Amino acid sequence: MLHQPHVNGPCAACVATGLPAVAARDLKVGMLIQDAFTPGPYSEYSVGEIGAVEVDESEYLPVQWSFRWHRVYRGTELIYAYPDSSFSTHVVMGDHEYLPLDPGSAEPPTEKYKNPTYP
Repeated sequence: MLHQPHVNGPCAACVATGLPAVAARDLKVGMLIQDAFTPGPYSEYSVGEIGAVEVDESEYLPVQWSFRWHRVYRGTELIYAYPDSSFSTHVVMGDHEYLPLDPGSAEPPTEKYKNPTYP
């Protein structure tokens, strides 16, 4: 089940999880998000806390945001962990959507990690 923007009604993935999507323009510092709604078994996705958000509606890609910390997974396998904002800046359209997570459902990593089996 893939996430679909809400333009054409409720997204089946959002309804299935019971969590609403959050648009990039509505991200707030401190929010926990997953950057992919229903990643496949070989898809990489990140889970982390928003550390910075800037919105400038006069730009083509008006939202720039970054994680304060995040983990990168492939399926259920941890690939990378970043206790800081390394490799986490995103510049996107304001209606790009993410999956919000419950506060406290993910903890920050205590140290940088790279899975040794990952190229």
